[in-house]
Amino acid sequence: MLDELSKHGLIHQVAYLIDLINHTTLSYFVHTGLIGLLVKLASGSMVVVKTLFDLNISSILKEIFSIYDLSHGVPSPRTIDGHYNQMHEVLKLLIQLLPVVSRNQEVPLDAEKEAFLVTHPDLVEKFGNDLLHVLIQVVDSGVDLYICYGCLSVVDKLLYYSNSDMLIDLLKSTNISRGRNLDFLILNYTFFYQISLQF
Repeated sequence: MLDELSKHGLIHQVAYLIDLINHTTLSYFVHTGLIGLLVKLASGSMVVVKTLFDLNISSILKEIFSIYDLSHGVPSPRTIDGHYNQMHEVLKLLIQLLPVVSRNQEVPLDAEKEAFLVTHPDLVEKFGNDLLHVLIQVVDSGVDLYICYGCLSVVDKLLYYSNSDMLIDLLKSTNISRGRNLDFLILNYTFFYQISLQF
């Protein structure tokens, strides 16, 4: 059923509507709901996952991250109340697209997703180039606790799927190979990982 929805263009339409570049006039609740719809679809269909990668979903999600004033750790004037809910949905979608099977062995579809990513390192690299820098900026800005943890979870998954050459290029492009940002990232990851063990 989910595969059929994708084949009939539903995923293309939803991706178009949530893409901020297209300047669609959606309310916050509709926009967030559409992202949540993609989360549900991606959790149950490999066709949906492949379609989202084909539609360059990482660039679309990067634009949503960009509406935060990361220098102050708060939403920019372009956002509205409750935007954190939307960020949670974005992070849930990213986690659906980048599963780690060793941690989710009871979910058969995750094995398909992992096999797909392992055989398409170019897609992982594109994801990293689009998102790694902004994810680290979000953590560095000290926004909402769970958003920080979600960002670090996605970073962890990107690193899991990246080979050594890819990691070197990503670290160079994000400028965290040395200095305060790398130390901050490590400290935050350790802190949030310990918190996650309590849930």
